[in-house]
Amino acid sequence: MSNELNWEHTNRIGVLLSKTHPNIEPHTVALNDVHSYVTALSDFKGDPKYFHEPTLEAVRSAWSTEFQERTRNWA
Repeated sequence: MSNELNWEHTNRIGVLLSKTHPNIEPHTVALNDVHSYVTALSDFKGDPKYFHEPTLEAVRSAWSTEFQERTRNWA
């Protein structure tokens, strides 16, 4: 399995963003900034010009889910 990511890998991107930026609360990140974070990932090989808002929202949602799982108080 290739580690290369493109816009179809929203869940994998979300996990990687959560690991790369552990202190950022994804729900506070504007979609244009989500785009910047994704395209800055070393494993991202997708076309930076080919994306649309629902894809960025899906990435932010996956990232938010990972963030919530990691920061949830299980006590």
